[in-house]
Amino acid sequence: MCGYTLPMLTSDHEIERLAQIVVQRVGEGAAEQARKLVEAMRRQGYHDEADTWLRVIVAIDALGTAPSSPRPWVRAAYAADAPTCD
Repeated sequence: MCGYTLPMLTSDHEIERLAQIVVQRVGEGAAEQARKLVEAMRRQGYHDEADTWLRVIVAIDALGTAPSSPRPWVRAAYAADAPTCD
């Protein structure tokens, strides 16, 4: 299973909480990184997980401005050259 998959999130509260966590950890560009993740998931056939991340992206966008200094280890995890889910 893909390392970026999530347990099935069903409530809006869970989605909003995950969006807050992603913004806190990734910082500026969180939504863009999540969009790249969705593209990678769809290419690899993880359609349900990608749909969940689309909900997270909407919640991230609703949060507004992200912090400017994310934790360095998280930025690396979301980087374009991060390992894929092969």
